[in-house]
Amino acid sequence: MILLYVLNVVPQMSAVSMITDEFLEEKKNVLKSRIALIAAGGSLAAALPIPGTGYAADIAILKGETQFYREQLGIDDASMARHSEKYKIPVNELRKDADVTSAKIMADPLNYREFLDIPFSRHVLDFVPVLNTIVAPSSMVYIPDALERILNLCVAEARHLKGVILEKYKP
Repeated sequence: MILLYVLNVVPQMSAVSMITDEFLEEKKNVLKSRIALIAAGGSLAAALPIPGTGYAADIAILKGETQFYREQLGIDDASMARHSEKYKIPVNELRKDADVTSAKIMADPLNYREFLDIPFSRHVLDFVPVLNTIVAPSSMVYIPDALERILNLCVAEARHLKGVILEKYKP
């Protein structure tokens, strides 16, 4: 119940309370608690005896979670626009100074795959009938690691954004 509250109500709270270090750390812990469940879902999808399903499921899960983390931590495009309006900082200036790397990584599939460090062999084998079901459990190994790296990056970006806002905001 508390998880639903934090994930659904907290993004609507004022940006000032949302960007305190303590709050970011608490939100990180809540988001981190989802990782094992998300990885298990990836393994289940990968276990389907349809070649390529695991690869597609892994990428969809990772991209979806990355976007979810960005939204929850206030570093996605919509949040940047809200911060810009609230703090009277031009949105392009805020984006430039905040330098949100996760947005750049997500925009380029090659950078995204490289950042996630997904084993190439995992995806080659996923397209071979029968072998794809054998490698399905590997999602439980690299998805949590990839999601934790993404989460840490997003939290660091949210902290940096906080600093940019505090530096530039002139009431």
